[in-house]
This record gives sequence, C-alpha cells and structure tokens, in this order.
Amino acid sequence: MPNSKKEAEKDKIDNAVKDTAASVTGKNSMQHKGSDSMYSIGEFSAGAKAIFGMTPELVEAALKNAGVTRCTKEKAEKIVKSFVGREVK
Repeated sequence: MPNSKKEAEKDKIDNAVKDTAASVTGKNSMQHKGSDSMYSIGEFSAGAKAIFGMTPELVEAALKNAGVTRCTKEKAEKIVKSFVGREVK
C-alpha cells in the first residue's frame, strides 16, 4: 500500500511502463529489479503519454539526442525533462 501520493504516482508510472513494454514486445520480458529496470527507446516512446505526459516523438527525440538506446525510467525522466527545458536558439 503506498504511503503517499508521490509513491502512488510512482507505482502508477511503473505499472504503465511495464504494461507498455509487454504490449510492445508481445510478452512480459521485463525483469523487475526495483528501479534498476532498463527500457528501450521504443518502450518509452510507446508509453510516452502515460509515463511522461508528452508525445512519443518528443520522448524519442530527447533520448536519441542524448545518445541513449536503453536506460532506467529515472534516467529517461531526467533526459526528457532536460530536453524540454532547453532554451531554443
């Protein structure tokens, strides 16, 4: 049982990532190891709305721009947040 709203939201996002990965790969290939689970750009892109609240194209562009092919959800969140917050020149 989550102790706070923040934990409940984290659980919701984790479940969305797992569900998206299962639907993209056609199986539940994720090995849950806490927050150390690695996901592909395709998995993050497929679940972009649920995970980040952003379009799949934006999430994919942010991760590709960072040179990432697989990473944890936490790292992806940092990369996408940084990408969105960059100043356009």
